[in-house]
Amino acid sequence: MRLVVPFTPGGGSDIVARAIGNKLGDVLRRQVVVDNRPGGGITIGSDLVAKSAPDGNTVLIVTIAHAVNPSLHKTLPYDTEKDFSPISLVTTAQRSRFFPELPTIAEAGPPGYELVSWQGILAPGKTPREIVNHLNAAIVTVLNMPDLKEYLAGRGYDATGSTAERFAGFISSEIQRWGKLVKSIGARVD
Repeated sequence: MRLVVPFTPGGGSDIVARAIGNKLGDVLRRQVVVDNRPGGGITIGSDLVAKSAPDGNTVLIVTIAHAVNPSLHKTLPYDTEKDFSPISLVTTAQRSRFFPELPTIAEAGPPGYELVSWQGILAPGKTPREIVNHLNAAIVTVLNMPDLKEYLAGRGYDATGSTAERFAGFISSEIQRWGKLVKSIGARVD
């Protein structure tokens, strides 16, 4: 199985992907290879996965950039929602368990302002539901392992898991929210 990271080695998503990949390989009883494909504001790695066979052998770790790109770029080589099958949210911003008295931006900032750092796993679009469910169960199992939670927490990440449906809804709401912001400030990459 290939876990594509659309960022350079050593960054946050790479660290999370490698930690999950090691455990995921054990749960699935197969080798998981982390494949860094940086560039183009995550479009190179994302496009590779969008065009991969929908057989569960190739997945992608994504961040907020996945939700921002449709509004920021005039064109993308893939459809951010249709060409991917959400599997699970991996990390999200919650009130820190290390600093529980420190409020989140949404709690302390101006009304309507929220910046959530998140990561999740996607498969190619049209991946059969059975495969998505199988991968989701494996990923959620990994994310609930105490040693993985501790490892990620030590690097500032709160491991979480979600249903594929919840993650799909989350991505859709993030695309809409960031689309409004990008449009309101007139930001463009092209």
